[in-house]
Amino acid sequence: MKTTLLFLLLAFIAIDAIAQSDPDFNQPVELSGDFLNLNLNTGSGVYKGNFIAKQGSMKFEGNEIKVKQKANKELDNIIALGSPVKFKKKNYSSGEIVSGSAKKITYDANKLLVILEGEAEITTDLGKSFRSQIITYGLTSGEIEAKGNSQRRVQIIIPPNSARKSTPIVK
Repeated sequence: MKTTLLFLLLAFIAIDAIAQSDPDFNQPVELSGDFLNLNLNTGSGVYKGNFIAKQGSMKFEGNEIKVKQKANKELDNIIALGSPVKFKKKNYSSGEIVSGSAKKITYDANKLLVILEGEAEITTDLGKSFRSQIITYGLTSGEIEAKGNSQRRVQIIIPPNSARKSTPIVK
């Protein structure tokens, strides 16, 4: 019993630490689009036509979005489709703005992951870029996992360090 209570306390502390380090997850999820079909009993729905989903600095834009809620009505996941779907979020640990695009983007609200599939690309405002068939991005950890295939290998571009730039020699 004490072990279970300790585990629950530690889990709540970890969730609270994530929320404090990334204020986006303390914000409501806002959805808009041209058409909505929603089942209030199941919490599942589809937005179509120029949809936008936002939560704090995180934003998804595309043609169609599928939303699924848990039994307690908290967000479970968002699946966004488009040609392409666009994604943007501030990484509060590094200060970078992370942008992405793909044919399909899944936001897993439980694991705080974004999975980009089909001509996936993630870039940062500091010049880093990742291209692959599938990219998984950890929203709070900043971890990226990319998987390629025979048509599209994993490509990473890391810009030169500005401190390494050569300084002109003054005579």
